[in-house]
Amino acid sequence: MKVREVMTSARLATARPWDTLPLAAQLMVWSNARHLPVVRDGHVVGVVSQRDLLGHDRLHGTGTTPATVADVMHSPAITADADAPLSSAVSLMFEHKLGCLPVLRAGTLVGILTTTDLLRHMLDAVLAGPTARSPRTVRAFMNPVPEGITAAAELVDSAALIVRADAPLTTAVAELLNQNVGVLPVVGEDGRLVGTLSYPDLIRALQEAPPP
Repeated sequence: MKVREVMTSARLATARPWDTLPLAAQLMVWSNARHLPVVRDGHVVGVVSQRDLLGHDRLHGTGTTPATVADVMHSPAITADADAPLSSAVSLMFEHKLGCLPVLRAGTLVGILTTTDLLRHMLDAVLAGPTARSPRTVRAFMNPVPEGITAAAELVDSAALIVRADAPLTTAVAELLNQNVGVLPVVGEDGRLVGTLSYPDLIRALQEAPPP
């Protein structure tokens, strides 16, 4: 499997280093994306994420001089080749703790590979396999609840999804993709918070799925 077979190439939005943060945020809304490759003179020079924008607002507030993408982007950008094996790109994302990789062909941006792309691909592969096998549950792959946290509302807002620990793992993946959230609070039979499940947890779990 090659990177180009899984990456997102349609409606690929990019930012420029001099774009203001409100403009970058609007580009993310228009393209339904959490990450934007930053391009200057036809070359990818960085990546800006939704988290970068939110982090800047919390730490620096609003100043008299508008902040730009160049102030918050991650640079230089770590990229993947369109014809590289998907497994090598996944390893690169884990190694550097990245949510995306801009994808290049002959130095030109042709797509972006995100954790959402990986989850959707891996979920399709799992669902295409035999169904006789007992489904694995969320409990086997969740992270224990952080110390001092007793309610799901302390992790996410009240509108976010909550998943049960005994739910099939594929259900959690589907809900995460549908709801476009990064972390799922996990509750036990009594409704108490028992852990969390994130994009990296799910990708690792689906990578470890036994072959069909």
